Amino acid sequence: MHHDEFIGKVQALTRLPDRGTSEQAARAVLSTLAERLPAGLTEHVAAQLPPTLAAPMREAKDSPRASASV
Repeated sequence: MHHDEFIGKVQALTRLPDRGTSEQAARAVLSTLAERLPAGLTEHVAAQLPPTLAAPMREAKDSPRASASV
């Protein structure tokens, strides 16, 4: 799935007012999810996302906060 398509689906499902807000919400959810999932599962999910949205997951996975919550 491409970035624009993913954000469009987020916007449609959440009924957020614009694409920018939808992208912020998607990034926040993906980052939080990465902090909570085991590393292998985080990488599996990130691999299925557009690169621009996989990056926040990979960054959150490597953050000190993510390590502390495991």
